[in-house]
Amino acid sequence: MYRAKPNITNSIGAKDFVTKEAAVTYLEQVTGISMLYPRKPEKLPKSAKKLLEQFNMTPEERLRRIETGELTYDWELLGKLTRVE
Repeated sequence: MYRAKPNITNSIGAKDFVTKEAAVTYLEQVTGISMLYPRKPEKLPKSAKKLLEQFNMTPEERLRRIETGELTYDWELLGKLTRVE
């Protein structure tokens, strides 16, 4: 289970979700910001077109890349997305 907390300073709007994808979708909708980035900056494509293609992937491809560690969410680094038991 994952907890999505759109506000850093308080728990207003915090919700629990079964999947990480659902929690991230909620955070993106509430804040209007997407924080999915390649884990290794050297893997960034050189052209903007390739960058857009990379983030316009199917949900299955996106999930696979997250599970393999190729992509990560900065939501986790900021403490807005946490795993709860």
